Parts: sequence; C-alpha cells; structure tokens
Amino acid sequence: MVCTLTATAALAATADEVAVRYDAPDATDRTINPERDRNRDWMSYKANELNFSFFGTGTVGEDTLRHPSTRRVERDGRLGLGAGVSYFFCRYVGFEGYAYTESTSHAFVHNAGGDLVVRVPIGNTGLAPYVFGGAGRQFDPVVQWTADAGGGLEWRFAPHVGIFVDARYVWADETKDYGLGRLGLKFGF
Repeated sequence: MVCTLTATAALAATADEVAVRYDAPDATDRTINPERDRNRDWMSYKANELNFSFFGTGTVGEDTLRHPSTRRVERDGRLGLGAGVSYFFCRYVGFEGYAYTESTSHAFVHNAGGDLVVRVPIGNTGLAPYVFGGAGRQFDPVVQWTADAGGGLEWRFAPHVGIFVDARYVWADETKDYGLGRLGLKFGF
C-alpha cells in the first residue's frame, strides 16, 4: 500500500511538472489553445463566403484520359486561362460560376458553367478538399452543352488568399468527352 501511494504521488508530481512546462510561454505546445487558435479562424472556412478565383487550365481529350501518355498529352492537350466566382451559403456547401478560354483567336470565352461545390474543411489547417458537379455551355470550337464532375483541394495560406487545384471529367453533348484541370488563386471575403 505504501508503494502504491508513493508511485501515485510521484506520477502526480510528474504530471504537474509537465503541465507547468507546457504552460510556459516559450514551450512548444501542440495542444488546443483557444486563445492562440482564435487568431487562425480565417483558416476554418466560414459560411457566407464570397470568393473570386483566377486560374490556368489544361484540357486533354477522351482518348488521352483512357490511354494516358506524355506523347498524347503533348499532342492533344490545350492550355488556357479563366476566372470564377463562388459563394458558400454555409461552411460546407456553395455554388461556383466560371468561364475560361483556350485561345483568343476565335471567341474570347470558350466555356462557361456553374457547379454545386461541397467542401470539407480540415480543422484550422487551411486545407479543404472538395467535390463538385454541374453543367455549362461551350462556345468554341463547337457550340454544345456540357456536364462535369470532379474534385480538388484548396489551401488558405493567408486570411483572404488561397491556392487550389482540381480536376474534372466533362461530358460533352456533340463531341467526345474530355478532362479539365485547373490550378489557381482564390481571394475570399
């Protein structure tokens, strides 16, 4: 019994020492600290967010998606630029509208569309994986309706600025299906 009481007292003293060590201002604390984490609220993704995005695109044809190779990507791939706006009416669900072009020699806007976006923010890490699906209209080189679905990842590294990357499969009404990838910046308010 004396040994048990001595061991318990020693453990309690060690626990107090550890608690004091982690409460010290210069110690590295990996626990949840509400005061410190309050300053990182911008990383948690809020409801009623309005975001503007600017991105680069890369598209590849259906044959390249089914039989990927660097030679096919070089031959069939196209690059472009675009912009979008999104609004999240709750933390997890929102809408996005976007437009992009792959060549300014014909129409200035090649594609425009909209998606329903579902994101899952990971705590206060600034990371938010997301999935989306929607429809749009292609204006050049063929006028047609499209539908798309895909997924991506956004990372906020500053209070109103983040980067994102996503990929989608696009079902085309008149032509073969294709894949579209985007990489860009988001500015949120």
